[in-house]
Parts: sequence; structure tokens; C-alpha cells
Amino acid sequence: MRYLHILTLVLISPAIISAQQVTHLKKNAIPASMIYKGDFSDAVKYADKEGTHTVIVTKAFITTPADDNESVYTSQLHVFSYLQTAITTTLEWQLNDEAGPCGPDADSKLRPGSLTITDLDHNGIDEVWFVYRTSCQDALSPNPMKVIMREGVKKYAIRGTTHLKLKHPKTSPYIGGDYTADENFKAAPQSFRDYANQLWMKNREEAGAY
Repeated sequence: MRYLHILTLVLISPAIISAQQVTHLKKNAIPASMIYKGDFSDAVKYADKEGTHTVIVTKAFITTPADDNESVYTSQLHVFSYLQTAITTTLEWQLNDEAGPCGPDADSKLRPGSLTITDLDHNGIDEVWFVYRTSCQDALSPNPMKVIMREGVKKYAIRGTTHLKLKHPKTSPYIGGDYTADENFKAAPQSFRDYANQLWMKNREEAGAY
């Protein structure tokens, strides 16, 4: 298992996170100038030294007819981040990912409570964190999972699979759960790597269907 210095993990104090002034927004509070696609799921608003940021999370479920009179399905996840200053509103970054095309179990969604805002390196530019899974099956094997962090336009990612607990194991009761960090995370401050580990371990567990 390739974890990011897991033996030296220091838990990030909740005070560091809660110190950031974050407001959750409803759909009708999103300005018309902030264009997004998909069905609204969640949004947060926060301010740092660059300006005021609004992060919008949406989902879409696409059904496409296939040649054999069956349908294939795609579950899409979108995240948009807009930056507002005194004179402009601009799309600073966006993420698009999907599960599929596959069967009707296609799913892609953020883990509950994983959308958080921090300033762990105290540079005045806040970090946006979220965790999500993509799946074409119903817990038959470990599903892909990612921890994403954005600090301004710079993206950090760790990618791996869920830690699946088997109902009827033949040997080990668990499979999966490993991840690999991208180069940005490998070179990141220790506080980033520790918090990424913390989010991964908190969100990786999954119960198997069989």
C-alpha cells in the first residue's frame, strides 16, 4: 500500500477547517452569471485574498439507446469554481468525471461531508477539498475513488479504490483500499499530505454486496 507518510500522520485540527468562513448555498442563490451544467447538488461560497469563490457541484444521469434495443447509462459529476472580484466573475477551474457507459447502476458522487475549505499552509489562498467515487456496479469489487484538492488553479489528486469488506471472504475479509498520489501531492507541504491521508481513510470503507 502506498500511503503518503502514513506513519507520520498528524491529525488536522477541526479548528483549522472551521476557521474558514464557508457558506452553503441553495440553487436559487447561485448568480445567473455562473453557468453550470447538470442537476444542482451542492454549492459553497468562501473568500480569500484572491477574492470570493463559489464552488458548485452538479450531477447528470444520461441514458443512451444501444444497438440491441437495450440502453447504456452514464453518471456524470461536475464541479465548477467561480472567482468574483470587484470587477469580474470568471470560471477559474472545473472538474468533469463520469462512470460509464455501463448498466443502470452507474454512479458518480461526492462523499457526504467531504467538500471542505482549508488554508493549511497559511498563505491566504484557500484549498478546496472533495472526495468522490465512480462506479458501474453495486459493490461487487472495489470502486474507483479520488481525493481532489485545488489551491487556486493548481490541482492535486490521489487515486485508488475503496476498501471493500466482503460478506463471504475466502481469505482476507477486505480487498482494495490502496491509492497513488500524483506528483503535486508528492511535492506538497506535509500538512496537505496529512489531510489527504485523513480524508482517504475516512471515506474509503465500502460494504460488499457478496
